[in-house]
Amino acid sequence: MAQSPRHLVGPHALSTSSDIKPLRSSNDYFPDRPASHAYHVYTNILASQFLSGFTIADFDMFQTHQFIGSSTAPKQGPFHASVRALGNGPITVTDVPGQSDASVYKRVCGRARDGKTVALNGDAPVQVSDDRCFDEVAQGEDGRGLRGYSKSEWGVIMGLWNVRDNGGWVRDTLSFEDVVAAGFGAAKRIACWSHSRWDVMVLPAEPQDIVLKELEFDVFTMVEMGKGIACLGLIDKFNTLAAIHSCEGNIWNFKCLGEALWAMEDMLLRSKLRGK
Repeated sequence: MAQSPRHLVGPHALSTSSDIKPLRSSNDYFPDRPASHAYHVYTNILASQFLSGFTIADFDMFQTHQFIGSSTAPKQGPFHASVRALGNGPITVTDVPGQSDASVYKRVCGRARDGKTVALNGDAPVQVSDDRCFDEVAQGEDGRGLRGYSKSEWGVIMGLWNVRDNGGWVRDTLSFEDVVAAGFGAAKRIACWSHSRWDVMVLPAEPQDIVLKELEFDVFTMVEMGKGIACLGLIDKFNTLAAIHSCEGNIWNFKCLGEALWAMEDMLLRSKLRGK
């Protein structure tokens, strides 16, 4: 696999090439074992903190559909797709033919006006906050979740995943302290979009309680409200800010079609970008 001697020390390997290449950063998970999904995500994010210093962490393939052998199995596709959308590695799937969940694909890519498909993930490796890097977020029973950040010139995407063992729940909070940890510093007001709640809030505010069951997660888009307005990107994508191409004054250009959201004082402006 990616860690074979040929890949590491061969004539076109990491040790001899000037090009940064992808390197697999985790082992497999088992579709019928939810705990293995959680550990897969946990090891990928933590291992990428080291590997990203000299390679591109490849989180490996995942399935967009639930486990085929059980109609009651939890949906796994969004859980895996969300963490890959925050990283800068390749996004690859290994679906059973005829079982792909198109809604998962649509949240990690978009269709440009020329009809081409655009991948929407991070430009840099996903980062883990200092207070969670060595926290026991993968232990059993209830507790805090694993947080990862994807930063860009437009703002910060923060993911929160339940990677706890043995079906433990995440009981966590979202507060202005998370804004500081994300690197906003002394920012006054931050517009924050919750993907799972499909709602927006303005921080600072009272800490918001977050409860995540097995294989549940949330992705928060955080943007500073500079002049009383903030563009939160395309909210029908996991990495909403990756869809922004440029901004000139009050004119925002996007890489693909989707549902855009702007937050203003006491007002939300939502617009759907459609092709011809």
